[in-house]
This record gives sequence, C-alpha cells and structure tokens, in this order.
Amino acid sequence: MDIYSYFLFIYISNIYSIIKKLTMLIGFFLMLTPAFAEELPGAGITPDNPFYFFDTLQENVMMMFTFGEAGKAELAFQCAQERLSEAKVMMQQNQSNLANNLMYRYMERMNESLGYMEMAQVRNANMTQLHLRVMEQTNTHLQAMQEIYDPASEQIKETVQTAMQTSLHAYNETRNRVMNQVNTQNMAQVNIPNGAPTVISQIANQIQGMNN
Repeated sequence: MDIYSYFLFIYISNIYSIIKKLTMLIGFFLMLTPAFAEELPGAGITPDNPFYFFDTLQENVMMMFTFGEAGKAELAFQCAQERLSEAKVMMQQNQSNLANNLMYRYMERMNESLGYMEMAQVRNANMTQLHLRVMEQTNTHLQAMQEIYDPASEQIKETVQTAMQTSLHAYNETRNRVMNQVNTQNMAQVNIPNGAPTVISQIANQIQGMNN
C-alpha cells in the first residue's frame, strides 16, 4: 500500500467513524421517544458491505469501554436490535446465510444483555426502564422474525425458531423482574406493557406447533 492509499484509508475510516457516532447519537435520542418502542432501529451498514468490519469493530470497542453493567446491558440490547434489523434486510435481499448468522448474533447479544441486567440488579441498579423497553420491543422483534421465518429454508427456520424462544425468554425474564420490584419495593405503579402478550401468545403457539 503506497502512502497516498494509506492516508486515503485513514481519511475514509475517520469519516465513517464520525457518521457512525452521529447515527448512534440520533438513535439514542430516538430511544427516549414512544415511537422507538414500535420500530427496530435502521440496519445501517450490513454484512455484505466491505466496511461492515469497522461497524463490528467499533461496537466491540464501545462495549469494552462502556463501564458498569447497566450501560453494557443497554448497549448489548441496542446491538441485538441492530442485528435483527440487519437480518431482516439480508433476508429481503436473498442473503439467507448472512441472515442466519445475524440471527445467532442477535441471540448472543440478547443473552448478554440479560446477563448484564442481572448483574446490575445485584449491585442494586434500577433496571426497570430497560426491562420495560425489552418488554415493549418484544412485539416488534417477534414480528420481524416472522417476516424472516416465512420465506426461509428449513435450516434457517430452525434458527429463527430458536431466536423467537430467546425473545420470549427475555420478555418473561424482564417481566418477572419488574413484577418482583413492584411487589418487594412497593414501587409506584409501573405501566407494564399489555400489548405484547397477544403476539407472544401467537408465536408461542406457533413454536409449539413447530415442535410437534
């Protein structure tokens, strides 16, 4: 690589980093609005893009330098949502293998987020707002997975089915934790989402039918 190519590479990397940070900042403020609970974040750069490496690298660096279990739980959940958005786009573009890999990474991040939430609660951190967000997003996650599931091959259907179970587990875990806080700490009335169970019931019945 000559010196010109090297500096061009550095310049492009810096521009990408700035754009990514601005995108994440906008996404953070959107998370504070009710509409965020109804839609997944944009997919942004997807794995079929050669610059996707920088996306995952920056994500891992951010996770490394995010201090405290509460912050890591929030970031892991956001990353899980991004993986699901990317999987949906990849499936729409007939990139089924990439979609399948992204579903596994969605599950990894969701489980990671739940683990950090549990550790944060052990340290007496108030995780109620994140718990409620996870519950509110369950409908959106399951609906996106249904869109991936319908046209998928049998192999990918199995992966999506497992991801659905992961989402259902996250819903049940966070709901139990919120209810436990309400019961043990006499918290003020918490607006626990009641829209999710409809889709959850449908997907749970569907998964049961798949297993039979």
